[in-house]
Amino acid sequence: MTVTLPDKDQAVALARAYNQIAVFDLARFEEIEAGGTGEETASVPPEGACLPPLRPEEQGEP
Repeated sequence: MTVTLPDKDQAVALARAYNQIAVFDLARFEEIEAGGTGEETASVPPEGACLPPLRPEEQGEP
């Protein structure tokens, strides 16, 4: 999953909450260390529970 945030501190805080190794600053085109290991944590929602499907056919609609 990818999230873009306008605030660096908010992005790093979210990365730390999900144990990410780093975040990427698109404006400066540089990696910012977040201090995590990259291992999945218990706080990660199951796949498919994060966002609704993009296409109606994936929701079972005609």
